[in-house]
Amino acid sequence: MMITLAPRMKPYSRIKVTIRMTYGFHHVSSLIALVMLRCGGLDIHLPQPRT
Repeated sequence: MMITLAPRMKPYSRIKVTIRMTYGFHHVSSLIALVMLRCGGLDIHLPQPRT
């Protein structure tokens, strides 16, 4: 039986990809905010246009 660490490593790889996306950012706080949005599990509802 082979034991894999893939489920444990998934959040780390997602953070690494996010860091690569943010190389143009000027502030570390912007990077932290993006990581929290992508990996924090927040359910954000955007406003819908009224018809």
